[in-house]
Amino acid sequence: MDEVEYLCDAFGSLKPGCIGIMDAGKLISLVTLQQLRTAPGEGLVMKQQDVAEVQGDSALCWEYLFFPTLEAANIYLEQQPNKIGMMVLPCYLKNIFVDLTGRQLD
Repeated sequence: MDEVEYLCDAFGSLKPGCIGIMDAGKLISLVTLQQLRTAPGEGLVMKQQDVAEVQGDSALCWEYLFFPTLEAANIYLEQQPNKIGMMVLPCYLKNIFVDLTGRQLD
């Protein structure tokens, strides 16, 4: 995903192309990188969750909360009484992929 994002940024200003996101052989999104980035928002709060509570498994997973701006994500985090397992990040293509497909990237 990092390479896709880099190449789209490097050549996007010359001729913006589309990025296709596929899941299980099905095309679920076909838009430009800019459209893909702005759809969920520019800011992201990642919240660590224990899957054991949900599925009886001992693995950890992440809940993604998207915000229109990075500042809005920071404000949300500051308002939380318990910030353990939470972090604010700019929204990257790999986060959008995980949100759209529900699959983690290894």
